[in-house]
Amino acid sequence: MTDAPRPGRQPSVRESKVAENIRKTTQETPANATQWLVRSMATGVAVSKDTVQRVWRDNGFKPHRVKTFKVPNDPHFAEKLGDVVGLYLNTPRAFAGTFVR
Repeated sequence: MTDAPRPGRQPSVRESKVAENIRKTTQETPANATQWLVRSMATGVAVSKDTVQRVWRDNGFKPHRVKTFKVPNDPHFAEKLGDVVGLYLNTPRAFAGTFVR
């Protein structure tokens, strides 16, 4: 059973922009720098700095923390990340409650 559609504001940032932000963060390094900065990523993806911060926060990215941030080599990382997050948000009924301690 799923919820009925609810009224509300539609997301203003397209999924393609979010995916591009994730891909650049995890698979590229900026020219003349060792890590992405919020403003340089915002310019590179053509979104606001607040949007970049939101995407990084929602995905647990901390590129400024070099010792804890790992860049995956997988070119399909963004797709797989979406699949995993989708499973957490929409757990199949057969597994609901299985992993609760």
